[in-house]
Amino acid sequence: MDYFLKVVALLSVLIIVLVVGFLTMLYLVFKIEDEEKEEKDQWLSEAYCFQCEIEIPVKEKKGRLYCSNCGLRH
Repeated sequence: MDYFLKVVALLSVLIIVLVVGFLTMLYLVFKIEDEEKEEKDQWLSEAYCFQCEIEIPVKEKKGRLYCSNCGLRH
């Protein structure tokens, strides 16, 4: 009986460690994605259009960036 309780305790600890590791991994993945999105949004807000010669926000359409003023592709 004592052997059985040790096995159950070890299995429960293993399961808890796996769940905590999985949740930590999910948190870090979403945190990295959020940082990348913030960097991209910051870069988009600081874009410079050489046609209009001003710093203006750009639009993204099908993965391409366009000037929101003149439509020039960046």
